[in-house]
Amino acid sequence: DFNPDVARVPRERLGENWARMPLDSSVTVETAVVSRDGETIPVEILVAPFEEQGQRLFVAVGRDISERKAAEAARRRDELRFQAVFEGAPIGLVLIDDAGKIVAANPAIEWMLEAEPKSLIGKTLADLTHDTELQWGLRELIELRRGLREHVIAETRYRGPSGKIVWGQLSAFRYRDPETDEHRIVAFIEDISARKRIEDQRREMFERLDELVAQRTA
Repeated sequence: DFNPDVARVPRERLGENWARMPLDSSVTVETAVVSRDGETIPVEILVAPFEEQGQRLFVAVGRDISERKAAEAARRRDELRFQAVFEGAPIGLVLIDDAGKIVAANPAIEWMLEAEPKSLIGKTLADLTHDTELQWGLRELIELRRGLREHVIAETRYRGPSGKIVWGQLSAFRYRDPETDEHRIVAFIEDISARKRIEDQRREMFERLDELVAQRTA
C-alpha cells in the first residue's frame, strides 16, 4: 500500500520468495515509501522471518535514510564538479597517492609532456623530472607526503615519454580523500618554458652588455 517497489511484485511470487527464506536469515534493501501526504521517502528496510505458535511471520525494520541519500547526492555533485575542473583545467594537474605514485593525470599535463592518455598513471614525479633537476622539489614533496609541510612550490624541468623537455612550475598540497580516508597530493604543473626562455635571453643580453662595458672601460 505504501511501497511502490513491493506493489509491483505479484503477491504470489512475493509470498513464495519469503516462504523460502531460512529462519536465521535476513535481507536488507534500499527502497522508498510514500507517506500519507504523497512524499516519497528513501528508506533502508531489514526483513527477517520468525515463527510464533507455528505461524511464519516477518519483521520489517525501516530506517529513514533521507539525510544519507542527500549527502551521497551532494558528494556525487562535488565529484562531478571536481572531475570537470580536473579534466578541463588549462594547466597540468596530477593526483599522487601516499606512496608517491600518480593515480590521475589531466589532459593538459599529457599534452604538455606529449604523453599518451593514461600513460603517466603509476609513474612518480621523479620519473618525469629531468636528471639534472632531481634535487629540486622532490625532497620537499617527500616531506609533504609525510605531513611535514603544507605545500610545495618549485620550478624544475620535466621530461616527457617522448623526450620533450619543458620547464614547469610545481605547486602541490596535501589533502585527505573523504572516500578512502587516504592522504593524497594535488600537484599543479604550469608550463613556464616561454618565460624561462625570456629570462635566459635577458640574462645573456645583460652578460653581453657587461662584456661591452668592460671592453669600453678598458
